[in-house]
Amino acid sequence: SQGNGTIGSAPGGGGGGGLRSSSGTRTGGNGAAGQVVISIPDYQAQFISMDIGSTTWCAGETRIVTVTVKNVGQATWTNSGTDVNIGLKWNTNGTSWADYYVRTDANDLAPGQTATYSFTITASNFINGTGYTTPLANGINNLTFDVVKEGDCWFGNNNNSCGPCNSVFTSSNQSITNNVPAQPSTITGPASPCVGSSQVYSVTNVSGVSYAWTFPAGWTQTAGGTTNSVMVTVGANAGNITVTPSNYCGDGPARSLAVTTSTEPDQPSVISGNSTVCEGSSQPYSVTNVAGVTYNWTFPVDWTQTAGGTTNSITVTIGATSGNIKAEPSNSCGIGAPSAMYVTVDLLPVPPTSVSSNSVSVCINAGGNITLTAVGGSGTTLRWFTGSCGGTDIGTGNPLTIPSPIVTTTYYARWENNCGNSTCANTTVTVIQLPVAPSSAESDRDGFCADDAGNIALTARGGSGATLKWFTESCGGTEIGAINPLTIASPTATTTYYARWENSCGVSACAQVTVSVLPLAVAPTSASVDRDGICYNDNGNIILSATGGSGDELQWFTGSCGGTPIGTGNNLTIASPAITTTYYVRWSNTCGPSSCVSFTVTINVVTPGAIAADQTICYGGDPATITSTTAGTGLGNISYRWESSISPFSTW
Repeated sequence: SQGNGTIGSAPGGGGGGGLRSSSGTRTGGNGAAGQVVISIPDYQAQFISMDIGSTTWCAGETRIVTVTVKNVGQATWTNSGTDVNIGLKWNTNGTSWADYYVRTDANDLAPGQTATYSFTITASNFINGTGYTTPLANGINNLTFDVVKEGDCWFGNNNNSCGPCNSVFTSSNQSITNNVPAQPSTITGPASPCVGSSQVYSVTNVSGVSYAWTFPAGWTQTAGGTTNSVMVTVGANAGNITVTPSNYCGDGPARSLAVTTSTEPDQPSVISGNSTVCEGSSQPYSVTNVAGVTYNWTFPVDWTQTAGGTTNSITVTIGATSGNIKAEPSNSCGIGAPSAMYVTVDLLPVPPTSVSSNSVSVCINAGGNITLTAVGGSGTTLRWFTGSCGGTDIGTGNPLTIPSPIVTTTYYARWENNCGNSTCANTTVTVIQLPVAPSSAESDRDGFCADDAGNIALTARGGSGATLKWFTESCGGTEIGAINPLTIASPTATTTYYARWENSCGVSACAQVTVSVLPLAVAPTSASVDRDGICYNDNGNIILSATGGSGDELQWFTGSCGGTPIGTGNNLTIASPAITTTYYVRWSNTCGPSSCVSFTVTINVVTPGAIAADQTICYGGDPATITSTTAGTGLGNISYRWESSISPFSTW
């Protein structure tokens, strides 16, 4: 059969399985679990860190060093009964440091806890029962830490009840020397501090070195002790600050800083400069310079400092406000009392706001005076010029009366005082010349008919004045317009037009132009004929005459006015008409014909009567009667003449 192993009861592997003896699978049983026992010592230490400071020691120097240790055993490190201590020693190979002569209690450090322990140790040989003897020799050494169970074992030895697995804790190499410290670095701090101020002075720190400071009489050190940096309250005396370095090896060479003391500056000297100045001027002001002092200058509100900054001598541009200049001194110790000076500002002249003349224009021949007046501005004297501002001086005062100019002139006025001149205001007086007559006058049209419905344009050439005026009848007669050219309706009769220039100083002579107008033809007042009531068979002439009217040609028509022309001229002789006819007559010229007058020439036409047909008369009858069935017609008394058409013809 198959058997399994049993679990081990002591450290070691488990039991193996039994082997089956019968036929079949020959597999052993399962092995049992083994057992491993880990044992933690009662007294075991783990060193965590150490703090020794500088690795350079002065032979015989004493320091406090620390070590941090953890209890990794199972027993508490007690101070009584089983007494456990932490030990420290120099690692020399001589007998003087044969043991950890410097020890401190572990102070009941429980398992798993960590503690830091301090030791005071001197870089000197140590003989048990005697203590420190001579300083360590120059060279390389080490510090070694270990834990001791008094009367039993040192942990690092891992014997008796200590350990296993403990080890000592050895420092890095420590250099042992008997050199004194070097001279400190330059002392930093103010060389001219203010009396009563608190100041810091220092040198570069060197590990293991202490510093002894001395100060001038009356100075008081308030902090820093023998460190490399101290604080003092400055006294009134000047002198030296001295710092002396020292270590266990002794004092090194001292370092000194010569110091003087400062106080708030005194009030500056009297301010030098002009006490009465002109607005806008550049002025220098100064006080006596004192080394180490700056000066804060103040001025009236509208003044501007242009140079000097905070020095004792400055330059300013003067504003319009009088007031005090102040120079306030200051240094690193504070602000002193200022010096002051009152300065009176004379203002710049202000230009007039306007100027005017009582006459803005004058005639060239006016004579007399004009009065110039300025308004506004300020200054001592108001001065007048022509030509330009500051040009030709023509007088002072306000108002100023001067002769009237003979040419157009601009007058300039400015205010002046001891600080300068203002800009000018100006006014112009215009001199008006007498008008000059036009050199000619003309019309764009001439020689037109009296019934012309258009316009003419009258133009004057040359001359001068304010207004060109046109007249008819005479120069200055009936005014018809005041423009050049002047357009008017065409005249109905020949007219002379007069043009002259006018202005406020008078009128010129006239230039003239005559516009010729052609008259219209005028109808005759009457017309007549020398004979009327003539016979239709009259073979003579008649004479046609017209009276009145006018024109270039007298024209005769029949049929109508302007109908069939029959001739021209007055007392026109024509053939007598065969029938009653109305004659028309009119005057005509280049402007056209007039209307007509007319008259009628009557023609006397006799008509025979009608003889009744089929009348019988007897041959030889006497008288024979012939009857007229229709009477004849004609003007006046009508008589009849009878004729026979039978041969021999006869009339009766």
